[in-house]
Amino acid sequence: STVTSLAWSPDGKRVGAGTYGALSWYSPDGGQPLKRFDWKGSILTLTVAPNGKWVASGNQDNSVHVWRLWTAEELEMTGYAAKVQHLAWDPTSRWLCVGDLGEITCWDFSGRGPLGSRPRSLTGHTRRITGLAFSGAVLASASADGTVRLWRSLSAKPEAIIDLNAGADPDISTEIVAMAWHPDGDRLAVGLADDAIAFAEAVQE
Repeated sequence: STVTSLAWSPDGKRVGAGTYGALSWYSPDGGQPLKRFDWKGSILTLTVAPNGKWVASGNQDNSVHVWRLWTAEELEMTGYAAKVQHLAWDPTSRWLCVGDLGEITCWDFSGRGPLGSRPRSLTGHTRRITGLAFSGAVLASASADGTVRLWRSLSAKPEAIIDLNAGADPDISTEIVAMAWHPDGDRLAVGLADDAIAFAEAVQE
C-alpha cells in the first residue's frame, strides 16, 4: 500500500517504511524487506529513538505504537482525541512526546519503560498540535492556535511562549502548519497557513 512515512535507523543501515498494515525495514541497496513489523492499522508518521532502541509510529486510529528494535517487542498508547501525526524523541531517548488536540503527552522510556505508567502532560495550547521538535533539552511545540511554546526539561510550565497573533495583520492567518529548528538551536522557522514563513529567536542559555 501507499508509503506514508519513512525513517532511517541511526546507523543508516536500514530505512523503515510505514504503510497500512506494517512497518517494513529495507536495506538502502534495495531488495525485499529485511524485517517486517505487522500491525493492523494505517501508519501516519515514524520516528526512531536516537539510541536506536525504539521506533514509534503515530497512527490513523488515534494511537501510538512502539516497537523495540530489533526484537519487535511492542507497546501501544491509545485513547488520543485525534489521529497522531506529531512525535518527537528527546536527544537522550528517555522521552517520547506525542502531540494531540492541544495537549502533549511525554512517555518515560527509562528503566523498565512506560508500560503501566502515566505520561507527563504539557498543556496550554488551545488547538491541535502541528509540530514538535527538540533542540537539546528544549522542546518546541507549535499549534494551530498561532503559538509556539518552549518547554525546558519538559517542565509543566513553558519557559517561553511565542505568540504570532500579537500585532498580526488581521487579514493574515497565523495558523501554524509546520516548524523547524535552525541547526544552531537558537531560532525557529514557522510555516503559516497563508503562504508565509515567520522566524522566531529562541536563544538558549
